[in-house]
Parts: sequence; C-alpha cells; structure tokens
Amino acid sequence: MEALTAAQKTAVTKSSTDRLRLLLMQYGYAEEVVLAWSREELMNKYAELLVQGVEPPVTPRAVDPEVEKQRMAHEMEMKKMEMEQEQRRIEHEQRLEKQKIEQEQRRIEQEQQREIQKLQQQQQQMEQEKLRREQEQQLEKQKMEQEQLRREQEQQLEKQKLKQQQQLEKQKLEQQQQLEQQKLEQEKIKLEQEQKRLEQEDIKLQLQERLELEKLTLEQDKLKQEAKLKIEELAAKERAQNDQTKLLKRYSDALAQVISTQPEETTDLPAYVRGWKPSLKSW
Repeated sequence: MEALTAAQKTAVTKSSTDRLRLLLMQYGYAEEVVLAWSREELMNKYAELLVQGVEPPVTPRAVDPEVEKQRMAHEMEMKKMEMEQEQRRIEHEQRLEKQKIEQEQRRIEQEQQREIQKLQQQQQQMEQEKLRREQEQQLEKQKMEQEQLRREQEQQLEKQKLKQQQQLEKQKLEQQQQLEQQKLEQEKIKLEQEQKRLEQEDIKLQLQERLELEKLTLEQDKLKQEAKLKIEELAAKERAQNDQTKLLKRYSDALAQVISTQPEETTDLPAYVRGWKPSLKSW
C-alpha cells in the first residue's frame, strides 16, 4: 500500500469487499480462494497488482451458473451483513451522539445554573456594595459637615485671633512710634548739644591754630637766628682754619729747609729721626 499513489490508495480503500473479490477474480484468482480472504488481504493483493502494473485478462472465462448463483447469494448475504453492521454502527454513533448531546445539555444547564448563582451572588454583592457605598457616602457627608463646621469655627477663631493680633500690633506700633518720637527728640537735643560742642571745639581749634601759628612763627624766627649764628660761627671757624693752614704751610716750608730728605731704606730711619730732633728743639 505504501508504494501506491494517492489516487490508487483512494480507489483501493473506497472499493467494497465484493468489488475487490470481483477485481481479483478478473486477474485469474480462483473464486474459492478469493472468498476465503479477508478484506485486508484482498486490499493488499489488489495493491500488489496495481504496483506491478498487471492488466486483467480481457478474454472472458466460462462461469458456472450454479456457482455464480451461490456467489451472488453470498454477496447478498455479505452486503446484508455489512448493512446490518453499518446500521448497528450508525445506531451506536447516534446513541453516543445522543448521550453526548444529553451530557452537553446537562453541562450547559449546570453552567447556566452556576452562572445564575454567580449572577445572584454578584447581584447580592452589588447590593451590599451599594449599601456600603451609601453608608460610606453618608459617613463622608457627616464627616464633611463636621469638617465644614470645624473649619468655620477655626475661621471664626482665626478672625478673632487676627483681630486681637491687629489690635496688639496697633498698640505696639503706637508705642514704638512714641518711643521713636521720644528717641528722635532726644537725638535732636543730643545733636544740638553736639553742634554746640563742635562749635566750641571749632573756636578752640581756631584759637589753638592761631597759637600754633604764632608759635611756629617764633620758632621759625628762632631757627633763622640760630642758622645765622651757626653760619657766622662756621665762617669764623673756616677763617681760623685757613689761618692754621697758612701757619702749617709756613712751618712745613721752614722744616723742608732744615730737615733732609727721608731715606728709602727702613733701617736708616732711626738715624734719620735722631738727625732732625736737635733741629726741632731749636724751634
């Protein structure tokens, strides 16, 4: 069967058992042998012939009328049995289908019952939820009313507190203004006193500056006189120094005529000094 094409497989499987017997008998198989085979053996034999490509013989063979009659009776009996089996199969399938339908019907009824119960439970839950929400709304409404009342009371208290605070602030501001006014007056008095003190200090500074100026003038005159005296003193000293210089020059010239020239050798210095000491004594 595996070697057949799809069309050949369909032709073999859809052929009835009697047709398979007739086809095999046309290929030359004996009727007794063909009648003894099962449907599976008939299909396998016919499939082998199709695979081999063997054509059935075209020459008709002689058929015994009695044998043909028995064969037809046997085929009728087989067809009847097949029809009865098919009838029983259909009835069995119908019973199974009916049971299946009844089971499905019971399942649907159970599903519907469960769905109804579920809907009833949901309805109860919705009613309970509705009642709970109404209670919550009522509680929320009461809560909001209480909150509104509390807020109004707080606002009233806040207004009173604000009014009192404003009065206190006003009093405090008035006191501060009075204190500021007193402070300003005191500052004014202090500024006037400070102004007078500064004026006195200014007069005092002017007098002091005048005295300092006079003192500075006297100091300058004194310094000028001291500078003049110093210049005169320096001039006198310079004249005296000039006189001493002239005297020393005169002495030097005199000594140059008396004392000989200093020797170059250091060993001759003592004799040189002893030589001009008597000359100095004579001066």
